[in-house]
Amino acid sequence: MKKNPEAILDLSADLKYSQSLRHFAERFFVSNSVSFRWAKRLTLVLDELYMNAVSYGSSKTSRVIVRFYADEDKVVFSVQDDGTGAKKAKASQLQAIVEKKAQEMDHHKTSGRGLSMITSQWTDECLADDVPNGGIVITCTKFRSGLGEEDTDKTSETSIIEIPSNAEAKSISFKGVIAEYNIMEITEPVFELLKNKKPYYLILDFSKLEYFNSLFIGTLADWYRKVTENKGKMVIINATESTREIIELCGLDKIIPLYPDMDTALKNTEKINK
Repeated sequence: MKKNPEAILDLSADLKYSQSLRHFAERFFVSNSVSFRWAKRLTLVLDELYMNAVSYGSSKTSRVIVRFYADEDKVVFSVQDDGTGAKKAKASQLQAIVEKKAQEMDHHKTSGRGLSMITSQWTDECLADDVPNGGIVITCTKFRSGLGEEDTDKTSETSIIEIPSNAEAKSISFKGVIAEYNIMEITEPVFELLKNKKPYYLILDFSKLEYFNSLFIGTLADWYRKVTENKGKMVIINATESTREIIELCGLDKIIPLYPDMDTALKNTEKINK
């Protein structure tokens, strides 16, 4: 009898292993007949689980156990910490937090909702259990019946953006991966710019941005708040399919317009006295 595929990774509780974990997870999902689109989604869920386990459930000497399993009906993955972190929580407490945050729909308060949002939308079941010797294991299940491809065509945003007549247009580009290990360095130019408290028309170019997680989602929400407080406007251009999907899932497209390119972002503005 053919055994169902499974894998177990025993990792140091260190966020520097996140990228390697994502690469392994993607390959596991794709090799087990999960579409590339859904493999990306499930990998993002796993990345959030690992980040939580390292940041909150582990100490510097801890190990984090990641398990994968697939059969003809479902794919399953789990992340287990040892409970030695500074912010200890019982499985029931974590489960309640995840369920509560998934229901919060204030898009101005995106920070901290990443895990809740993506697990509620991209998995069919996500359960937290206490480990007998300490720690928590979170297990996510996605049934193959829900792994079909959807229509990915999106209508480009073409609404007119009203900006103050004294607003200065600033464009900042991002590339590669934005994760725990480099987010401070990557985002510093924007934070420095916003210290000026001027009314900017801030255009964020995502054409070369391959990946980001909930930490950057929270940062985008914070930038939007600061730009708005300074009477400016903020838009995103050239978002790839994968990055746009994360933005829309977390609801940021409800407050931050998405444009297909720079020309459209500049053309669809109207200066007003404000």
